[in-house]
Amino acid sequence: EESEEDPKFIYEFGFNPVVQLGNYLRINNPVFIEKRRNQKAEAVAYLQKRGQAALKIETTFQSILARVKTMCSGITLGPVCGSVSYDSVKLWAASKSPGQIIFEISYQEDFAALSDRVGVEVDDEIGLTGCVQIGHLHPASVVYYRAYLENDKGSTPIRLDRGEFIRGKVTTLPDPEDEVNLEFTVVGSPLFTKGHPLAGAIGRSATWARTCESIIASDSSFTVFNGGLIPQDDYSMLEM
Repeated sequence: EESEEDPKFIYEFGFNPVVQLGNYLRINNPVFIEKRRNQKAEAVAYLQKRGQAALKIETTFQSILARVKTMCSGITLGPVCGSVSYDSVKLWAASKSPGQIIFEISYQEDFAALSDRVGVEVDDEIGLTGCVQIGHLHPASVVYYRAYLENDKGSTPIRLDRGEFIRGKVTTLPDPEDEVNLEFTVVGSPLFTKGHPLAGAIGRSATWARTCESIIASDSSFTVFNGGLIPQDDYSMLEM
């Protein structure tokens, strides 16, 4: 006589297909899938916010660091280099208060040995701006320069060993009697043609920034500006 009881399954190896199927359906049902998708989107958004916050912190830190260097050196603008020849350069800088702006020149990036050190007195009558001509330089050489302010007592508001300088570098021109190869970067019209999509103020600023980056990357000897940088009757570029 057959028994009316349901057959009993014996799982000798600890695997229950019914339980396994139930777990699979519980995890992969539409509601749970949508929940996981939302959690992933929230996680991505959170990581993006963390990344943006970290970038903002780093940008702010670099800005503060640059401001601290400016405050420590006493230089608010510059030093700016110009009038470059094969044996001389002209340097400008503006200070935050009256005193003596000191310009130091070296052929070594760490300024282990100075080639020249020149000071210029500045006050409010001349806009706290000083200019010096540095001569007797080597032709076709990389020259490093830096500037800081000395107050009327002769003491500097910085620690020189901490490197809190506003600095730059320039390459002098070749000797006129030497034959050398020169590379030119030509920037010409029309950069900002009227009617062009980049003719607006924002477009001009972005285009000019990319142009400057290209000029720097080219590392050429000269840059020739062939006009067309400022549209006719539009001098907003001069205000940037």
